[in-house]
Amino acid sequence: MSWITNETFWKIATPIITFSLGSLFSYFLAKRQVRVNLRAMPHIDNLYLPIPFDETYYKVKENTKLYVVGDYDDVRGPEAIYLRVTNLGPGHMVNCKVRITVNMEGHNEDLRFNVNVPIISKDEYVLIPVVDKAMSGRKCLVTETMINYYTQLGEKFYFEEKTTKIDNKSIISTKVILNDIFLDKTILEFEGENNTFIHLNSKK
Repeated sequence: MSWITNETFWKIATPIITFSLGSLFSYFLAKRQVRVNLRAMPHIDNLYLPIPFDETYYKVKENTKLYVVGDYDDVRGPEAIYLRVTNLGPGHMVNCKVRITVNMEGHNEDLRFNVNVPIISKDEYVLIPVVDKAMSGRKCLVTETMINYYTQLGEKFYFEEKTTKIDNKSIISTKVILNDIFLDKTILEFEGENNTFIHLNSKK
């Protein structure tokens, strides 16, 4: 190698090093893009529907799952809270653990409902009736919904939505957090007034 000068060496090595670093960067960039493309974004809202659920009243997608929790099998009435969890995609939500907290007027302790959902595919939603005998005749508010879930590549996410009453207004705050190995990263954060709306064309 004594016949190769420093100048000659770097003329040969520089393109090789540049190509190697570029390939390595492209590899990690492509790998990251695959992870991003397989992430999932949940969305929740409350429906007020009869109990038991009446398919002739509210139009649902084919094969929609309703998870039976609380006192759903024992309570009957014209209206109950159904939490609808929708996966906006683009990937699937896997191994979802849902915890719902309900505050009842005149009651010191909150009610909690826990549901395990194996998978929520893109554009799919599940219905979770928030029903307990103690809620009968009381004003109730879903104050917190937490969802721990994974993506298809094993990334762990945490979704949290809280509702608080301030001056007779409902303030909603939403967070979506990526539970990274070294540092949690906030993907989405929102806070604002929870305005009233209706679901159009709900009747068949």
